[in-house]
Amino acid sequence: MPAVSIIVPVYKVADPLPRCIDSILAQTFRDFELILIDDGSPDNSGAICDQYQARDPRIHVVHKENGGVSAARNTGLDIATGKYACFIDSDDWVEEKYLESFFLNDIQPGCLVIQDIMNDGGGRSYRKFGLEAGYFATPGELSDIFARLKMTTMGYPFSKLYDLDLIRKHSLRFNEKVRLTEDQIFFLTYLLYVDSIRLVPCAYYHYTHDNPGSLTRSYHSFESEREGFECVLKALQELDRKFPVLGPQCDEALGHSFFRIIRSLYTTGHKSATNLSQRLRLLKELSTPQNNRYLKTSDKSTDSLFRNRIPVFFYTRRMFLCYDLYTKGFFAIRDHRNALKKMRLPK
Repeated sequence: MPAVSIIVPVYKVADPLPRCIDSILAQTFRDFELILIDDGSPDNSGAICDQYQARDPRIHVVHKENGGVSAARNTGLDIATGKYACFIDSDDWVEEKYLESFFLNDIQPGCLVIQDIMNDGGGRSYRKFGLEAGYFATPGELSDIFARLKMTTMGYPFSKLYDLDLIRKHSLRFNEKVRLTEDQIFFLTYLLYVDSIRLVPCAYYHYTHDNPGSLTRSYHSFESEREGFECVLKALQELDRKFPVLGPQCDEALGHSFFRIIRSLYTTGHKSATNLSQRLRLLKELSTPQNNRYLKTSDKSTDSLFRNRIPVFFYTRRMFLCYDLYTKGFFAIRDHRNALKKMRLPK
C-alpha cells in the first residue's frame, strides 16, 4: 500500500500534461501511486498517459467516457489504494519537494494538511496565501484558523493531503451534477469531519491560470449553477454550526455562488438567454431578502466595479431591466474581446 495516491484528471491537455507528469515522477518522496484518469480526451492525452504507464509501475491509467472532472476524481478515489490522497490538475506542475513537505511532521488520523500554492499567470508568480506553519487541534484553535484564513474560500482540491480512511468512512465524493463548485462542496463537507489541521508554509504547487477557457472564467447551465448553490448552502450551514465564527465568511461564499446563478441565465444555449420575459421572471423569483444579503456581502469583498458592483447594485434594488441590459452588454463586450484575442493568437 503506497503512502499517497495522486489523482490527476486528464482532458484535452496534451501540451502541458508531460510537464505535469514529469514533475510528479521527480518527487523526492517516492512512496506514491499516480492515477491518471483519461476522461475521454479527444486529443493525444490518453496516449501520453499510456506511454508513461509503460515506463513506471507506479502509474495506473484509466480510460473512461467523458463525464467531467468530478466523475474523473471519483473514479480515482474508487481505485486509490494509498493511506492519503492528493489531487493535481493536469495543466499544473509541482516542485520536487511537494509531497515530501506534507510529511515533515507526524500526521495524526483525521488531520488535514494544507500547504501554500504559487499562482502562475499574467507573467508573474506569487504565493497566494502566505501561510505560516501551525498545528490546530482544539475547537477554539480550529475556529480561529477557519476565520483567520477564510477557509470557506479555499475549496481548490490541490495542495492538500486528504485522509482516505476518513473519505471512505463518510462516503465523500465530488458532486457530478455540479460543473464548477464541486471542489468547494467536497472540501467544505470534508471539513465537517476533520479533527485537526496542519499548515505547511511551503509553496511547491504551481497553479497556472492563463487558459482563457478556464472553468472559473465561464458560466454553466442555470440548473448546474443552482444545484451548486444549494449544495454550498447546505455545507456552509452545517459548517457554521460546528464553527459559528464563520457567519460573514459563509455569506460571502454564498454571495459568489448566487451571483453565478443569475449570471448563468445569459449563457449561450440557455432557453432564457434570448427571452427577456423569462429572464426577468427568473431574476424576480430568485430575488429574496436572504439572497440579496449574500450578494451585498460578497460585493464588499471585491474591487471589480464593472464585473460585480454595478450589476449587484441593480439586482439588489430590484432594477431587473437595468440589470438585464447591463449584463447583456457586459457579456457582448467580453465575447468580442475574447474573439479578438483568438484572432491574435499565433497559428
